[in-house]
Amino acid sequence: MKRTVCLLLSLLLLLSGCTIRRGPQPAPGRSGPISVQDDPEPTLEPTPCPHDRFSLGVCTDCGYACPHAEWEEGRCVLCGEFCTHRWEEGVCAVCGEVCPHGRHDADSCLCTECGVFVRHHYFNSVCSLCGGEPEFSDLDIPEELRVPCEQKGTLEHVTYRTHNYPAEAWGVMDEYDKSMTVYLPYGYDPAKQYDVIVIMHGMGYMSEYWLDTEQEYSHEGERINTVDVLDNMIARGLCPPVIVAAPTFYRDSVVLGEYLSGAAFAPELRNDVIPYLVEHYATYAAEPTSEAVAAAREHFAYVGLSMGSIIGFQSALTLCLDLFGYYGCFSGFSTYPANILSVIDTEEFADYPIYYLYNNAGAWDIALNDHRYFYNDLIARSDRFVEGENTCFVQVKDYGHEFRTWIVGLYDCLGVFFAFTP
Repeated sequence: MKRTVCLLLSLLLLLSGCTIRRGPQPAPGRSGPISVQDDPEPTLEPTPCPHDRFSLGVCTDCGYACPHAEWEEGRCVLCGEFCTHRWEEGVCAVCGEVCPHGRHDADSCLCTECGVFVRHHYFNSVCSLCGGEPEFSDLDIPEELRVPCEQKGTLEHVTYRTHNYPAEAWGVMDEYDKSMTVYLPYGYDPAKQYDVIVIMHGMGYMSEYWLDTEQEYSHEGERINTVDVLDNMIARGLCPPVIVAAPTFYRDSVVLGEYLSGAAFAPELRNDVIPYLVEHYATYAAEPTSEAVAAAREHFAYVGLSMGSIIGFQSALTLCLDLFGYYGCFSGFSTYPANILSVIDTEEFADYPIYYLYNNAGAWDIALNDHRYFYNDLIARSDRFVEGENTCFVQVKDYGHEFRTWIVGLYDCLGVFFAFTP
């Protein structure tokens, strides 16, 4: 019965045009099983496109879009297209290029390319980024700089060993320890390098005057601290992060007579103060030697008030010109310009440029007339000081021989120091 059914089904399939496949059959003349294989496809390996012709980042031969995976100086190493840049704090988030800051807005100091704050960069008293000239205050520093800042620097009180150089000049050998207050900017990192300002007090004060204590700023009772001004100016980018060191030019105020000559402080400045700072802090000098500091002198400055200003002329400028590139002298000038020029024009110091010499005094200052007179005489006698290029004299309105005059001077100095190119 089953056989009859199968025959009937086969007949129906044949009548309907269907073909029955029984499986593989051996080729004529061969016996045994054979394997079943699909007809092989032709295997032609495509030639890869070299991608050596791009237009706007797309290969003109195959349409391949360049992934821009590797950049060199803002240009894709594969297709050669320049990155359009997406700036984040002065660095492109796409290619990693650092903005060269070719120009900034004169008022806001914001880079016209990436938008970050870039302080002025002066050459011959003209900013190379905007063409502007330095602006100095002759009255007040901005109120927002006179209040405590969230980004606070720190103070260290250190002791260094020095000689009693005035006594040794008379054959009395003597050594002792002296104190110095050192300001370190917010975020100080020993692995980095910092500009340095040595800042000197006046007669009758000690090393604590500039940095450790508040001083009267107005007759209405406002008192401010120099540290707050430093913190705020650094936080706002108005000056670079800077180390400020405040020594004293005498051992104590009782022996002031030993140091009445400002020149007496020069060997201590050269042999003890500067070497200590270079050895213990992150400065631009490679080692604590005069030669190393001289090689980095565009990163060292001296500032002083009253007697500290006199020391600036007689010790720092006259006898340590190889160590400092910038000078700020407030309310004090007690020497003859001929004496200064007789030293700085010698072969030893003639090749050291003076990047900036800032001078100021108050309108009611007891030192105004002498300082102004000697300043005018100095710039008239020497072509090393050119008013409006590397030197100036600012008369502070309504102020006298007092802290209000001198903190304005420090504010002015911080705006130009280390911004002038060698």
